[in-house]
Amino acid sequence: MKACGSKSYDLAEARRRRPQGLFSVPENLIQPQWRVLDSFDLRGLLEDRVGGVGQTTGKLGDDRLFLPVWGNQCRVVLEFDGNRISKIERGPAFDSAEWSHISATLNAPLSNAPDKVGRNFAFCGPRVTGWWRGARSGVQVLPPPIGAPTIPQGMGDHPFVLEFPTHSDSAWGVMVKRRLHEHRKLTLLLNVLLTGGIIFEPRQLAHAWACTGMENGQFRSEWLQLSYFADIGQIVTGGISEAAGDPVETVSPDEYPRIALRHYLLNPPDSKPPGARQDGSKAVRRRRAVGVRFA
Repeated sequence: MKACGSKSYDLAEARRRRPQGLFSVPENLIQPQWRVLDSFDLRGLLEDRVGGVGQTTGKLGDDRLFLPVWGNQCRVVLEFDGNRISKIERGPAFDSAEWSHISATLNAPLSNAPDKVGRNFAFCGPRVTGWWRGARSGVQVLPPPIGAPTIPQGMGDHPFVLEFPTHSDSAWGVMVKRRLHEHRKLTLLLNVLLTGGIIFEPRQLAHAWACTGMENGQFRSEWLQLSYFADIGQIVTGGISEAAGDPVETVSPDEYPRIALRHYLLNPPDSKPPGARQDGSKAVRRRRAVGVRFA
């Protein structure tokens, strides 16, 4: 009890009686265990469950994102630290039952192993003619399927199939986004671990002028989309595919740098790649386990 002029008051009682939310710090709905989750996966799930890509206030310096829209219909508010979601707050139309379901969905991948396999094309300098499978990581590299467009010879971006573990979701859109994001992260990781300049096709496909042949003695140019299409089969399956071709030769991690350098110096671009590191599966598994994120 404290005195204030001629009246006395109890600070704890005053706080209890004040209007709800007055001088209070908004609750951050992000649970501690979600810190290891990828913000891309989190945002994709929120966009699917809450609906819409969101709106901003349009004010300079205010980077908050309101889902599904700004105003009284807003259910959750996202704040960012760079590209990462740092805070989620309740909106005026917040639905506690809906949020409980979202929370359960986000917690599921943290306690359950991946139950699906994503498939997509990637590209590298050497031609991929064999397969490699990681016993620990569940990642598999396959040559392009029969009938897929390939480079006849020489230097270029040779296509191959990359298979990798991923988590399922009741919403197909969420699973497709998750597949694309996991594929991008894995491709960037393999680009570091292996030689050959492994790349992926960008999500926003570009256009460029291309020479498509000769017509009446003149080169013919067309404005074309830069993209690659082939029948890869199912893009999300219940297990890895059967191996195709011969297994890729593996070398020890100590020998790999020397062999890779010698390959670049002495062999033409279309020659056989130096193989995969024997500990490649372990390296991929370790990176996935610690939740490495790529900006």
